[in-house]
Amino acid sequence: MPEPSLDAYATRRRLLAIRWIFPLRDKVPTVLPAHELVLGRSADSDVLLEGDKVSRKHAAIRREGTGYLIRDLDSRNGLFVDGTRVAEIALDLGSLIRIGEWLGHVVEIDSEQAGVREDFHEVVPGHWAGPILWPALLPIRQAAPTKVPILVEGQTGTGKEGVAKAVHAWSGRSGEFVAVNCAAIPENLAEAELFGYRKGAFTGADKAHDGYFRAAHKGTLFLDEVADLPATLQPKLLRALEQGEVTPIGQSVPEPVDVRLVAAVQSPLGDAVQEQRFRPDLYARLDGVSVRLPPLCERVDEIPFLVTRLMERHLDSRLTPGLETTLVEALCLYAWPYNVRELDRVVQQMVALHAHKEVLSRGDLPEKIRVNLSAADSADNSTYRPSPETLLATLKKEGCNVRRAAQRLGLSRQRMYRLLESIPDFDLEDFRKSPKNQRQEE
Repeated sequence: MPEPSLDAYATRRRLLAIRWIFPLRDKVPTVLPAHELVLGRSADSDVLLEGDKVSRKHAAIRREGTGYLIRDLDSRNGLFVDGTRVAEIALDLGSLIRIGEWLGHVVEIDSEQAGVREDFHEVVPGHWAGPILWPALLPIRQAAPTKVPILVEGQTGTGKEGVAKAVHAWSGRSGEFVAVNCAAIPENLAEAELFGYRKGAFTGADKAHDGYFRAAHKGTLFLDEVADLPATLQPKLLRALEQGEVTPIGQSVPEPVDVRLVAAVQSPLGDAVQEQRFRPDLYARLDGVSVRLPPLCERVDEIPFLVTRLMERHLDSRLTPGLETTLVEALCLYAWPYNVRELDRVVQQMVALHAHKEVLSRGDLPEKIRVNLSAADSADNSTYRPSPETLLATLKKEGCNVRRAAQRLGLSRQRMYRLLESIPDFDLEDFRKSPKNQRQEE
């Protein structure tokens, strides 16, 4: 999902805020006002942040044009934005702030969320949804008790099957939840696997088989990777859904089935239709209520909570080690190409190697994450200097979001700012305000 520019919140009835994501305490988001905001452990600070590593007056945030600047107030342990120590820097949507033991994430919230504690929900055992995922699930939570088909889109590892199980639980249906990986069904067996067969229907059919549809009668059938369903089977699936009945192989009389259908894809199913790999009429039948599961890199606010829950799961009854803030910060800054599945493996690895420790530190992270952080740390010293044309074109493509533009160019955000400042007569705020510089879709 593209991140809007900083001035977008002013016209969308949205508020710019800091969501405090670590430590896991009942702290409501801090809405950024027009006046200066002081953060520290002193009782008279505007935002009270307790902790031994927090200075009495640690940092201040002030409005600057259409955005905000954060500056260090000569704190003892420094101010960090996106993993880099800074004296003063502009905040972007998505900026990750570290002040002592605290991590805050710059986000947009609805005005109704101001002053409200944001909860996490266990949608099914082992699958949690917080302030990012839970609202995204609202359409299918509402549709679950109905018979409207549900189409779930999400990258690998985002938890599509867990969401399908949640739909089944929310539906209240009495039958079973049956999951099918359409990509793994051999084409010559697909019809038999889905619709079943009678004994003796073909060579090797030594006994009757219900098939997935009849196994899910009165329950939920989850068709994962439905875009990979063999073309020869797609019209038969369409008929089964429209007629509410299936005809097992070797049988002439159809049998009624009552199935709530949930289908899942990694990329938009409409793309498969355009590529003529998927029937448009079947797509229209499946596309009742659609939901996109955000990748883990868009769920930064939920990562600290998920890490603690995954550690508890893998440690069973053993005492869970504490987590240093720098470790959690590193996990929030990592790209997570394989999403929650990858996070689970990382937690498993840390538990296996370091569960004996009282507190896990950044050095206990797997090597691949440490290497990624080292590359990011060294980006500020890079000799790579994009041309002004490249800088501005990338900034425009990323909706005038400096952080995202810097990531695309392989630069630190601080160096990106310095390079922009070196362009003669360039003004970032004027560039952001220009209508022609709104994000261009790729």
